[in-house]
Amino acid sequence: MCVMKTKRAIVGSVLGILLLASTILFVTYQLGILVPPIDIFGGMKTPERPPTRAQLQLIWHTPLPRQSEASGNPVTSPNGVVYQLMGTQLLGYDQKSGQLEYQRDLSPYGQLDPDSLKVDNDKIYITSLDGFVHLFDASADQTPQMSELPLPIATVNSGIVYSVGGSTDDVYKVTAYDGVSGKNLWRTNCACIGTQKPVIFNTMLYVLARSNTGSDSLLLAITKSGDLLWSQNLGDPNGQNTYRQLIITDSVIGILYTTPSDSGLITSVSAYDKSFGQKIWELKDSNHEPDFLTSDGNSIYTSFRSPHGFGVEAINA
Repeated sequence: MCVMKTKRAIVGSVLGILLLASTILFVTYQLGILVPPIDIFGGMKTPERPPTRAQLQLIWHTPLPRQSEASGNPVTSPNGVVYQLMGTQLLGYDQKSGQLEYQRDLSPYGQLDPDSLKVDNDKIYITSLDGFVHLFDASADQTPQMSELPLPIATVNSGIVYSVGGSTDDVYKVTAYDGVSGKNLWRTNCACIGTQKPVIFNTMLYVLARSNTGSDSLLLAITKSGDLLWSQNLGDPNGQNTYRQLIITDSVIGILYTTPSDSGLITSVSAYDKSFGQKIWELKDSNHEPDFLTSDGNSIYTSFRSPHGFGVEAINA
């Protein structure tokens, strides 16, 4: 009898300990205290955690004028102001507070290209659709424009305006002008007709243009001082390709373009060597077409569409 009582006492003690332990585990789990679950047969398990998500915090919110719609995207600047084109009004908001700091009426300059808006060296540049680059002081919103250059396809960098074609003297040439004085700095013959703005990467200028002697397209590399390093035909003798975007990384030149096929238009991406402009690879798939390219300097990122929907992917250039 004593042995039976002893066994019952031991079993009762074990059950009591298990009940107490399970109660402690349950309470700590409910309180969020990290306690790994126990699998009797498999030992300790690593607790499964839901993926963490970034918590966005609104810094400021400023309503835009209701009488007109925003044109293009906001443009940030080194002077701490975010610029937004609203119809014919150029507005500037403080980046920290959202307070309106700048307002300029651009209606005297005709219809504007909102994608051309740029702030460089405390100067605001914007191109009108009649083919002029307009320059304004970024620190004073009531002063007249500083200069006006007849350059319809232009890129601004460090106060220099680079363009393909423009005035009569610039036909079939890549040119550079001082943005403030309008003085021509150099002209380089390219035997080409500008179709897109030049793209600047570090100390180099890259140009995508049409040949002036045929229907083929050209890719050129030029130094900021105007020295032509190389010019490469893109293999489009019939002029059927529509070149939509030129992007530069540390290692390659990427081009987004649309070309006709038996099944319709196909959008593809091609990459070219930066040293000589030789074609390296091409991504062409009617079931996986890119829409837009961007880069962090190392990889090319693209949004794409397919029969299964839309997505974003990285291309290791």
